[in-house]
Amino acid sequence: MLAILMTALLAADDGPEADLDLMQGTWVLVATADSPPGAKVFVPTDGSFKLTRKGNTALARQRKKVGKPFFYSLNPLANPKQIDTIDADGTRLLGIYELKGDTMKVTSSPPGVPRPASFVASNCTIAVYGREKPKP
Repeated sequence: MLAILMTALLAADDGPEADLDLMQGTWVLVATADSPPGAKVFVPTDGSFKLTRKGNTALARQRKKVGKPFFYSLNPLANPKQIDTIDADGTRLLGIYELKGDTMKVTSSPPGVPRPASFVASNCTIAVYGREKPKP
């Protein structure tokens, strides 16, 4: 009985808020893949595109251009983990994500298209971000 209770308490620490907390801060786009499903080829980027997340809001920047803030929600209990983004115009994109240390991988379907079932089968662009390191 104690083992079951301990497992439940540990699982609660990894609840929905855990991934939201891990996504906070600035992320640099390091690679993208647009290849057909099952044959994804990742291409490095120049590192000029950055995504800053604070709470459930994110802001994209590329060099001196700044986009409009957008909102996102997570479902880390789904498999694969799900992310929904809503832009300033109210357009909702359904996606999936993966967090591993300082790497975040995201893919979203175009508006009106079902959520990708996996990264391998996705017909959508896959974006790979690395957490921005503090400058010395």
